[in-house]
Parts: sequence; C-alpha cells; structure tokens
Amino acid sequence: MTKYSDVRTALNHVYDVFKVYKVTHPVVGSPISVTPEHQKELAAKPMPQLDQEILWKFLFSSLNTWGDENDFKHFLPRILELHIYRDNNGHLLYDPQLLFMKLHRADWRTWNQEEQSAIETFLDTWWLSILSEYTDEYQWQAASFITAAHDIDLQRYLDMWEDALPEVSAVRQLAEMIWRIYGVSYQGFGIVKVRDPLLQWVLQPEIETVLESAFFTYSDEPYSVAFSIALEEIKLFRNWLYPPGSTHPSP
Repeated sequence: MTKYSDVRTALNHVYDVFKVYKVTHPVVGSPISVTPEHQKELAAKPMPQLDQEILWKFLFSSLNTWGDENDFKHFLPRILELHIYRDNNGHLLYDPQLLFMKLHRADWRTWNQEEQSAIETFLDTWWLSILSEYTDEYQWQAASFITAAHDIDLQRYLDMWEDALPEVSAVRQLAEMIWRIYGVSYQGFGIVKVRDPLLQWVLQPEIETVLESAFFTYSDEPYSVAFSIALEEIKLFRNWLYPPGSTHPSP
C-alpha cells in the first residue's frame, strides 16, 4: 500500500503546481478577527517554513475574513504538508475537517485540471497511507478523514477503503471508525442520519463479512476483540434503525 514517501512525492507536486500563486503582505483581512500580530506572523517566514499555529489561524479564517482564493492557493501546499506532520508525541497537527470544508468552499473542482489532479493525487496517497498503518497513536485517523470527506468525495474514499480491506491495518481502522462514529457505547443512536451514505456503507453485508473473517483470521491477536465489538455495534445499530418486522431487507 501507499507509504509516507508517496505522500511526500505527491506533496512536492502540489508545491510545484501552486508556486504560481503569490501574495502581497499584509493579506487583506477583517481587523475584527485578523490582528496586526497575525499579519506579522504570516509574513515572518517563507511559506514553506510557516508553522502550524499561524497557518491554522489563516485556514480557519480563509475565504471568509482573511484572504481570497489566490491567497488560499498560495498557502495551500504548506497547509497540506502540516496535515501529514506529527508533533513530538506522534499526534497529527491538524484534523482534516476544516481543510476539507475550505476546499469545498473554494469549489476546488472548478480549478484548472492540473490543480485538481495535484490535490486529488495528494489526498488519495494520504488516504492510502492512513489505511496502510495502524498504531495506538494514529488509530483515529481513518475515522477523522472519512467523516471529513463528506465535504469532498466520500464515495471515492469509501471505494478505496473497500479495496484496501484485505489489509489488516485497513480492517483495524474500519473497526475503530465504527466504534468512534456509530458505536452504541460511544455516541448513542439519537444524532445519526439514517440516510447518511457512510452509515449505509457500514451496514452493508460485505462489511460484516470482512470483520467476521478478520476476527477468525486474527483470533490469537489481542486486537481481534475490536472486530467482535464492531460486529456487535453494527447489529445493535441495524436493529435500532430497522427493527424486526420492518420492510428493510436483512443482510
């Protein structure tokens, strides 16, 4: 599966494609939310050297109260880069939710084909690299990415996940995602949307089959209990959504 080196290569291409976008400091922003100190921090270093704190502030306000699309595109390569970095404790610096919201707001699928392709390749390789590893520090990454993907191309990333499911790391990420997002013990039933395409994907019989197979294949491993828990969560969830006697077909 895709490794970190592939993500780095894809990121380098993003830098190359978007290098045509320049900014003039101070970047136009609302004086209510963008202070002179923020402007100073944003201009203090070349874009590839800016740190996560000031770029998170910019990303949060971008395309709204700080900067236009040109400015967003200028800083985008470094913003993407900081999404794949980890701090000294092994945690990712950013959650992708805000990034994907901003890409959606920027209507990135209307950008020129070279730009779209560069972003798409980066996101694809990043996603596959997430699915290719599972550690206690990174166990939430797939859940975080796939919920954020509602704002860009959810089905694309679900299809890629399904293709990766023979890999135990991808199945472990699947079990973790089910518990974190749809687990009865984690959130309860009340806040989910029945027609949520991610939920409908989780409830497919094929997903249960994958989890069952993994449970028996890796039954001697401590993590096999996660597959069993995910299966129970799916069954409980399905029974709540489609109680016995309902018209919804059983798996």
